Amino acid sequence: MDRVPSSLPALPSVSDFAVGELHGCGVSQGTVYCWGANTAQALCTGLPDSEQEPRLAPPSNDARGQQISVSRSNTCARMTDGTVQCCGDDRHGQLGRGDSGAPRSAFRPVISLADHVVHVVTSDGSACALVQGGAVKCWGSNEYGELGGQTRDGLRHPQPSQVTFR
Repeated sequence: MDRVPSSLPALPSVSDFAVGELHGCGVSQGTVYCWGANTAQALCTGLPDSEQEPRLAPPSNDARGQQISVSRSNTCARMTDGTVQCCGDDRHGQLGRGDSGAPRSAFRPVISLADHVVHVVTSDGSACALVQGGAVKCWGSNEYGELGGQTRDGLRHPQPSQVTFR
C-alpha cells in the first residue's frame, strides 16, 4: 500500500501562464520561467537548448513579470513597470527591436512603446498590446493586415502602430 505524505513542500504561486505549440511559460512570484522547444530562442533563457522543466527566463532590468504570451517562435512578457519584453524570432520585427531581425535568446524591451501596457498578445509574426486608456498598438508582420491598418505588405514593422477601430 502506498503511503500518502503527511505534508507536501510549498509550491510556488503561479499568477499567469501561456502554452503555445512548442513551448510554455509561466510567471511565479514575478519571475518568468519557460520550458519546451527553444525554437528561434523563444524560451528567453539565454541558453541554446530546449528544456523539459521550467527554466528561469530573466528580464533585462529589475522589472518583474506580470503576464506572459507565447507563440510558436517568440515570447513576450508584460512587466510590473508597464513595459513589454520579448525574445525569439524577429524576422518580421515582432520583438519591437528595430535592429537586424536576428533571433534574441533573452528578454529585451520593445523599444518605441512608451505607453503603459496592461495586456500583451503574440502571434507567429506580430504582437499587440492593450495600453492604459484603451488603445491597441501592434508591431511585426503586416502580411495579412495584422497591424490593423488599411494596407498589407511584407515589410518588417518593429515600431508599434495604433489600431483604429471604426
